[in-house]
Amino acid sequence: MAAQQQDGGGAAQLAGPAAEVDPLGRFTCPVCLEVYEKPVQVPCGHVNV
Repeated sequence: MAAQQQDGGGAAQLAGPAAEVDPLGRFTCPVCLEVYEKPVQVPCGHVNV
């Protein structure tokens, strides 16, 4: 019977999804993909950065 070897890469598995987050994603327009330059306040009071 062959011994099974477990992967010891626990730290790499935890860092996977967080490493894929785009830091500019929340500052980029989803339509034209340009980076927002100045904040805009909409009538309801929310501020879009």
